[in-house]
Amino acid sequence: MLKPIPTANAYHSYGYNYYPKLQSCVPFAPVTVPRILLRNTSFKHQIFSAIKELTLTSQLSSLHVTFPSENECHKLTEKGFLPRIGMQYHWKNRNYKNLDDFLMDMKQSKRKNIRQECKKVTNIDMCRFFQQISAQNLIMKRLRGYLIKARHWDSFYTFYRNTTDNKWGTPHLTREFFHELGAKMGDNVLLVVAEEGDELVAGALNLIGGDTLFGRLWGCQPRSYYQAIEAAIELNLKTVEAGAQGEHKIQR
Repeated sequence: MLKPIPTANAYHSYGYNYYPKLQSCVPFAPVTVPRILLRNTSFKHQIFSAIKELTLTSQLSSLHVTFPSENECHKLTEKGFLPRIGMQYHWKNRNYKNLDDFLMDMKQSKRKNIRQECKKVTNIDMCRFFQQISAQNLIMKRLRGYLIKARHWDSFYTFYRNTTDNKWGTPHLTREFFHELGAKMGDNVLLVVAEEGDELVAGALNLIGGDTLFGRLWGCQPRSYYQAIEAAIELNLKTVEAGAQGEHKIQR
């Protein structure tokens, strides 16, 4: 079952209803970008007071603007909004030439562990019906654009559903969504897959925007993290954003 939201519990403990509330966000995308889209006019700053007034007149509990730009954050704070600070996990490309160049920045013990991890793929528990896979039979691939076929998205959707089903999540995204994503975004989609023969057994979804690679991981094993880093180096991208939540990402 889903964990209760602490803020909602606090509201209820004082006899208030937390829902309905007003939310400004991009679903499933913890990415910092402008949230309030406006023309560049002399009236643009009035929007911050207007959305507060809208919340009050609509008798909503609160207004939340998730992952706004830095400028928006300052403007909202000036209008009395309370900032809530979270944590994300970003990898920065320091002009590395390749993955080995990046590894040389690490201590010898960590460098050795990662190199061993890159060579060995064991104990992949993607789904109940997947068995342990021999490293000799496993091939890692990075696919972009037309190289991503319908069968890749069908398999990836299976990984996604396995994750949501096993973690008590809700599968908001459909099979058609992933096919549409590949068709519309082309080379801005990077799908890292592990194959045994013609069968996909693991996958990691990444999106490319500006100078950043955004990791959206479902049904993958550790080697896929390094594939994203290696791809960012090859594509001369500055940052890999692994998203929010998950302290295991610190080590990665």
